[in-house]
Amino acid sequence: MKKCIIQIALIFLFLFFPSGSCPSEQKITSVSPSSSSRVFNEARRIVSNLRSSRYSHKARVDEKSGTYILDCSSLACYILKRAAPASLSLVTADANRTHARAANFYDTFLEAPTKDTRKGWQRVLKLVEAEPGDFIAWKREPCPRKGSTGHVAIVMKRPVKEKDGAVRVVILDSSRSGHARDTRRKGDSGVGVGTVWLRVDKSGAPVAVYWSSRKKKPRTCPIAIGRVMGGNAFKR
Repeated sequence: MKKCIIQIALIFLFLFFPSGSCPSEQKITSVSPSSSSRVFNEARRIVSNLRSSRYSHKARVDEKSGTYILDCSSLACYILKRAAPASLSLVTADANRTHARAANFYDTFLEAPTKDTRKGWQRVLKLVEAEPGDFIAWKREPCPRKGSTGHVAIVMKRPVKEKDGAVRVVILDSSRSGHARDTRRKGDSGVGVGTVWLRVDKSGAPVAVYWSSRKKKPRTCPIAIGRVMGGNAFKR
């Protein structure tokens, strides 16, 4: 019970009063009117309902108890199934897989049109133009047939470009370890909200990721951003 109370308090403080910033600058309030807002609202609902979690490739969710046993891609699929099922249907899973993996999300975002999209997915080219409710996916190369193929996460706040050019992004994901300024306690896994930084190229496209610390070398990998578009019906 004590651990649960501490975790809830950390989530509240992170979302509304993070890292010495004034509440008016950091509070998550609303997003621009688009289909991605449904994803964002569902992500925020999970954060509010979360009581216990751990990272696992065998997904299990109990909404009543606030239990989320998920990996990164099963969390993304769970949110999309409830908030944007039509978009989820366009993310093709590998053969003999129960759900899409991170690499499948990356491939879908990479192939999506960048404009004039009325349904499905839109690819966002510049990281600073990502919105709450957008997805970021990166892919391991070479991509393994088994195990982790990369990572996928949901943007929770608009990215901020820092003085040195790196872009700070607050994300929701399920992972084996937390990020910077994370709601997960050190050593905990599962669903949580944390901060990552990404390097971008001259066009503003993301090319490398700092998982939890700017002091470590960023991981260079293929990265794509996807935005849910129209044609989705919210499910409960």
